[in-house]
Amino acid sequence: MSTLQSDHPLGAYPAPGRAETRERLSKAAFDLLVIGGGILGTSVAWHSAQSGLRVAMVDAGDFAGATSSASSKLTHGGLRYLQTGAVKPVAENHHERRVPAKDVAPTWSTRSPSTCRSTRAARTARPSSVRASSRTRCRRPSATASGDSYTPPGAAADNPGLRADGLKAVAVYGDHQMNDARVAVMTVRAAVRSGAVVINHAEVTGLRFTHGRVTGVNVQDRLDGTEFGIDARLVINTTGPWVDHLRRMEDKGAAPSIRLSKGTHVVLKRKAPWKAAMARTRPWASGSTPMARRSGHRSSMRETTSGRRPSTTCCAAVRR
Repeated sequence: MSTLQSDHPLGAYPAPGRAETRERLSKAAFDLLVIGGGILGTSVAWHSAQSGLRVAMVDAGDFAGATSSASSKLTHGGLRYLQTGAVKPVAENHHERRVPAKDVAPTWSTRSPSTCRSTRAARTARPSSVRASSRTRCRRPSATASGDSYTPPGAAADNPGLRADGLKAVAVYGDHQMNDARVAVMTVRAAVRSGAVVINHAEVTGLRFTHGRVTGVNVQDRLDGTEFGIDARLVINTTGPWVDHLRRMEDKGAAPSIRLSKGTHVVLKRKAPWKAAMARTRPWASGSTPMARRSGHRSSMRETTSGRRPSTTCCAAVRR
């Protein structure tokens, strides 16, 4: 299996200038053009280039500049899915999680257990979701340490901000974390080493057609305004939240193909390091599951998940 591990330091592969890249993109005939440089698009470009295809990739912003750098950094969590008893999908997710943790990017994936507080006695402290995770561990013995529990003093040592009043026991669910943006950017570099031609800050302004089929795009460089075109036998739309925007360039009457959701992340400074995340086992009335977990070395991140996105803005960041 090919991995993202490399003995070459950053900058070991000199990148061509933008003018040279635009010329290569406009003059060559590609087998595949990938629109969208998030983790999905970069992965498609990498694997396709490895297979010997002539690959081009463009992104209107920076690579991994939107959804692929604004996630909770979890790799196949699944705690909230266990609330509905969905044990089988979570077991499969834990199996898939071992791929980046052991094979693809082992140095970037770290164990990040989630803790669920309980005011009941230790014997009955584990909520239904974590009891289900015990069954998951039975199905995949090496996948997680879920289903364990430990005492309030031990939990307070791992989470200095944990409220211990009335606390009887804490259940543990095994998660992993990684830097999503770094993985995506390194995947771009891997694609380039495999022969892909890529450019960011280049917006698709129109599609090219041959006998009614999309066979290329018109692009504008958002840094200097230069316009150029790219031809390809196959064009793939991996623009994430903007997937329907690109579809309507082909068909103005195209109905929405996805319903967007959102997560709310607030990054706060912390006085002491956390060794584990904290999760509420019962979702709020909105259906969101709140969590608090470490983010870097000096901050914690409170998040809610799966809220329906009410506005037309795909991504937003608030800093204080």
